[in-house]
Amino acid sequence: MSHTFSASLFVLFFSITLHAQNATYLKVNEDSISLEEFRLQFANNIQEEGFEKAVDTYIDFQLLYDRAKELQVDTTTYYKKLYNQVSGEMLGSKLVDPTLVDSLVRATMQKQKQEHKLKIYTFSVQSPFTEAQEQQALAQANAMHQQVCMGKKVPKPINDTVQAMWFRSPHLPLEIESAAAKIKPGECSKVELSNNRYFFISHQGSRPTLGKVQFARIFTKNKEKIQTAHRELVNGKSFKDVALQFSEDTRVNENFGVQSAVDYYIPDAYYKEFSSLKPGEFSEPFQFGDDWYIVRLLQKKPCDLEDDCYQTTKQNLLKSSHTEIFQDYTLKQALRNVPYELHHPAKQEVIEAFRKNVANRNPPAFTQEKPVLSFPGSHISQATLYQNLTSVLSTWSDNAQLQAFIDAYIPFWTEQMILQEYESNLVAYNPEYREELETFGRALMVNYVMETEITQKAAQDQQGLQSWLQQNASRFQHPIRYRVEIYRYQGQSLGSEIEKALKKGENFEEIRERFQNENTGEQPQFIAASGLIQAGHHEFPTDFNFNKELQNITYRGMPAWVVVREKLQPTTMSVEEAGEDLVADYSVQVHQKLLQELRQRAQIQRPGTFRQ
Repeated sequence: MSHTFSASLFVLFFSITLHAQNATYLKVNEDSISLEEFRLQFANNIQEEGFEKAVDTYIDFQLLYDRAKELQVDTTTYYKKLYNQVSGEMLGSKLVDPTLVDSLVRATMQKQKQEHKLKIYTFSVQSPFTEAQEQQALAQANAMHQQVCMGKKVPKPINDTVQAMWFRSPHLPLEIESAAAKIKPGECSKVELSNNRYFFISHQGSRPTLGKVQFARIFTKNKEKIQTAHRELVNGKSFKDVALQFSEDTRVNENFGVQSAVDYYIPDAYYKEFSSLKPGEFSEPFQFGDDWYIVRLLQKKPCDLEDDCYQTTKQNLLKSSHTEIFQDYTLKQALRNVPYELHHPAKQEVIEAFRKNVANRNPPAFTQEKPVLSFPGSHISQATLYQNLTSVLSTWSDNAQLQAFIDAYIPFWTEQMILQEYESNLVAYNPEYREELETFGRALMVNYVMETEITQKAAQDQQGLQSWLQQNASRFQHPIRYRVEIYRYQGQSLGSEIEKALKKGENFEEIRERFQNENTGEQPQFIAASGLIQAGHHEFPTDFNFNKELQNITYRGMPAWVVVREKLQPTTMSVEEAGEDLVADYSVQVHQKLLQELRQRAQIQRPGTFRQ
């Protein structure tokens, strides 16, 4: 009965290039397309749905787009947030090669089969261009390395309190991950320089990763309480009931302590239990920090390419320091695609002014606007380069070190400006991205028409909905239903009291009011409900007899008395009762009517070769 309705059918086909270079075979108002390009863009859909339907779908999409232009729809007003979000995602996909991402995800998932316990020692270099500071950091790193890794008694250069932590790819910087891969547990890496810091690592041990783990837990700060809970479990009480009774986890009432441990650091105490338990088994009480736990393993499986571990790894990878690989890829794309010119005389003027002001400790004062770096239609001024130089550098002692800084910084700055130009103007440098943005904007306009002119209009047309309901009454029928009262209870004595009250003829309100005061303690002892239900309801026993007035069953985990008060024959639903199904069904008709009107006044040139 349900008819779902959305713009997805049209979005499926909107990737078509609208300005064909060869002969026009199809024209809708002012838009034309060639047969060759149509076949290329719609190849998969033509195979699945047929060429004729693909053509009709394109025509309908174009007519709705023309309707949006009639209404002067502005996507930046109606869909600005969505447009910015999706266009940003599209930009990201264009800046990074999907094949590169996939290969890195697969390689990372291989590395994730092992976790490594590492102590990481780092020694920051305050300025990479000050040789004395760099030598001081290197001396500190070497002294600590000798002390930690060679057992030599040397003066401690810094506080050496470094906690050993479990790590897995891609949560480590690339250089540390590479260093860890070269050594075994008990060994140290060499002292290396990376990103303005010296570092080395001490490898403390490895273990297999658990993959995807789902578990339930009971948590308390009281040792005696956790021991009592464990005895209850051993005696056969369900984990759910024990969790409700003993756990101090605030989330326990929602999901009985069920959590998912996927792709994050698992503490040693939990790891020990998870690695020894089988699904369905629960642990002995164990302590973690100041708290006590019992865990029940629900599921454990390795991450693979077929489940959400792939997507989780991909998301983590894109947030990690591994993005340097993607940035290098993007920079290469920019250097290949962006025409630029570096103006050396203007650049040298900035360098000389910068050198003079640094030597004299003068404040920044360069204001000239000559271009230092030019792109098609834009340029980077001398003032911008000067500001960038002074923002990176604070103090300098001599010109020899200053020259080293300039020699290192200017090429880096040039590459960053080219990269910025490429990312900011990708539409100009990447025709495919420009076409995708254009078609996405067209799709938003079509979606606006479908939402306001069809879906919302149908939902607000009460007279039209009522008329459509009458025409299609057989599709919107209530089945045979029964008016029932359900009285759930805990304890045989309370059940007997409820039965007596029902047989005496007391009504629903009287019984509910009389026994409501039984609800004392943590768990409810009495719950009453009434309403309409149809035969075969999944919460009722299959042998439940709706022709019998009073019966005793188990309902939602509790014993219950059920009273069948009335049998209701099939009836046509009201507009409110039919709800979303009626609106969706009627929306299809509104949509077809709008398309019919648009087709009647459209100019469509469709050659005979498109017809069956």
